[in-house]
Amino acid sequence: MNHSQLTNILLDQSKDLFWMVNLDFQLVYANKTYLTLMKEITGVEKKLNDSVLVEGFGDGSIEKWKSYYSSAFTGEYIEIETKFFHPQSNEIQHSQVTFTPLIDDDNKLFAVACQSKDITQIVKQRSEANQLIDSPLDVF
Repeated sequence: MNHSQLTNILLDQSKDLFWMVNLDFQLVYANKTYLTLMKEITGVEKKLNDSVLVEGFGDGSIEKWKSYYSSAFTGEYIEIETKFFHPQSNEIQHSQVTFTPLIDDDNKLFAVACQSKDITQIVKQRSEANQLIDSPLDVF
């Protein structure tokens, strides 16, 4: 197998979401995990060259995500935590998302690479630890 095939296998079998967005807010790459989640949340199958901005993540989500991409289009690396309701699990899911500007051989920014990692368990553990710390001392 060549390097490109190995990279595609790695990205497609990852539990993390990977996608790339061009300067026109079009989806130019997406791994299987990203495509599956988008269909579960929005009910619409995403295709390459479609707009990456979608309904289904709550009020104001399109404007919020557009601002993240726009900041990354200026060359800024961004890392955020976000949450959304997942209809299949019937739970709030928490994610850590990174936006990495991509520069071509001519030193021009041409796209943003994005990665989303599910941190729901970490957030739950953090919340439980905070509840223990905040509980009255006589409980101990």
